Amino acid sequence: MKKLLFLFHLLFFSFTGFSQKNEKSADDFARISLNVHVPDQIEPITPIVQSALENRLSQIVSKYGIADNGLNKRFTIVPRITITDKSITSTAPAMHVMVMEVSFFIGDGVDGKLFSSYSISSKGVGENETKAYMSALKSIKTDDPKFELFISEGKKKILEYYNSQCDFMLKEAKTLSAKSEYEEALSLLSSIPQVCSSCYERANDLTGIIYRKKIDYECTKLYDEANSIWSAKQDESGANEAARLLIQIDPLSSCFTVAKNLLERIRNDIKQRIRELDQREWEFHMKEQQNAADLNKEIVRAAARVAIAHAKSKPKTVVVYNRFWY
Repeated sequence: MKKLLFLFHLLFFSFTGFSQKNEKSADDFARISLNVHVPDQIEPITPIVQSALENRLSQIVSKYGIADNGLNKRFTIVPRITITDKSITSTAPAMHVMVMEVSFFIGDGVDGKLFSSYSISSKGVGENETKAYMSALKSIKTDDPKFELFISEGKKKILEYYNSQCDFMLKEAKTLSAKSEYEEALSLLSSIPQVCSSCYERANDLTGIIYRKKIDYECTKLYDEANSIWSAKQDESGANEAARLLIQIDPLSSCFTVAKNLLERIRNDIKQRIRELDQREWEFHMKEQQNAADLNKEIVRAAARVAIAHAKSKPKTVVVYNRFWY
């Protein structure tokens, strides 16, 4: 008889493993977030040029300590290309020449406030217009000192926003949590950069509270569903369905012990029945209890993963209600 083994080694969040595998995400979480957005240009550009422009912007903001981690759509960096001259050479083969002014803007997309701006002239030559665009974009130097000044001014204004709006953001997170919109609440709190030390610490404390509410809420749902399934179908199929729900329960949740006891009862019962029939094995393992000393830091890290995953699951949209600033 073929042995059937269901083995789920699901351990709770490992700080070391997370740091090694997600170092970039962890770094981004602590940095100011700017949403990189390339809007429609005065003269239409191809998707290839748009992608190259987005990549160039991402390189620039990353170089100066800013992340596009998707956690905050409010603050945006936007480019605008203005073609000042366009020609085709008389050489063989003919080459396209593009002379352009590329302007960069950092602002608040909700209030329509411009924080900083910078413009640079660039020239590109290529076998077609797309290649000429690409050539011009490549000539933009990311280590230009004026870029640093431009980014620094934008960062300063963003930090001023967080420091002045901290109480409001924490209140909004509590409101979202009260409506069981835990992922949105955690995303809001996770958008507060670590450099805003006072607000960041207060947000961390609230993050722990909301994260525990989230996992308790999910724990109750998963436990009730698993218990209902097992009560209705006390066979191998019911055991598998119930167990796959129970092993998703977070060890820090309030009903973890009760859920673990239910899984143990199911395991003992179903293993006995299966062995009486054909000697197959049946095994599900709950997650391990968290034993790390710095539990609060682990909770914040776990909440950050929830926030980042939630942000990535949403369509890449940009909050720009007022476009006058660019």
